[in-house]
Amino acid sequence: MVAATVWHATILLLLFLSIIIVLAINKEIVMQIRRRWYNSTSNTGFVMRFRETKAESYYIEGKQLYDEEMYEEAIEAFSQSISWACHPSWVYYYRGICYYHTYQWQLAIEDLEFFSSSYADCAIGFYVYGLCLAAVRKYDFALAMVERAIKIEPLPEYIRSRKEIKEQLDIQFEKDLQNGNYAMVYR
Repeated sequence: MVAATVWHATILLLLFLSIIIVLAINKEIVMQIRRRWYNSTSNTGFVMRFRETKAESYYIEGKQLYDEEMYEEAIEAFSQSISWACHPSWVYYYRGICYYHTYQWQLAIEDLEFFSSSYADCAIGFYVYGLCLAAVRKYDFALAMVERAIKIEPLPEYIRSRKEIKEQLDIQFEKDLQNGNYAMVYR
């Protein structure tokens, strides 16, 4: 009787182990099939179009939220767009502006720096980048970005003259010095 019980336990153990082995093998086979499907040339286009469609839908959602001045929600939508996009573009610009409006200066600077490096001929990108740098009192860098914007597109309606901007930055610089905000002055 004991021998029969041991024999039944052994058979059950072997059956259990074989089921685990079959499941493990099938899981590996399924994973290989998925990898081959995603990596095949005919499906790569499909996957890329799917990703770009998702990225674009989040971008459109973010733009609508941005236009409604719902900046926190727009940041989330733009971040989703960036995570789906293979080549994110203007999303960084708009997310940077949303960070600017929510006083998240460093994040705004990072996004606008990336955007400006990708779009070296976009005056508005350099201008807004300069505003963010001025917000953290990096006045010389801010002025340099505004000057780059003016070189790309001389005095468009959204950029005041260089002289006015320099005067404004100098006034803010002097106020910081007078108020003892030495840590905020980056000259």
